[in-house]
Amino acid sequence: MEGRGGLSREVMVMSEDKLADKLLELAGLAAEELERKGYVSVARMRDGVVTLEWWKVVGARQYHMRRVIKEASMTADELADSCDAEFHASISAYGSS
Repeated sequence: MEGRGGLSREVMVMSEDKLADKLLELAGLAAEELERKGYVSVARMRDGVVTLEWWKVVGARQYHMRRVIKEASMTADELADSCDAEFHASISAYGSS
């Protein structure tokens, strides 16, 4: 059976699996960097979907963030920095409301 661009379904599935593995590796490295920044963090893959979760207690409240990783457009350090910035923006917005 042929799919996109004449590729067989088996090749497409293998390529998607390789991409998911690459994204999981990226998310895992970003999770390690987030932990160095003081977060608890985990990278997961379920049904081919890769997620990065990170959380921290600030004051008496625990803040939990989650991001689906769909592409490898950043390095692990850039991804961790982006997650850190998202976290700080989120708690600032929460604190100001």
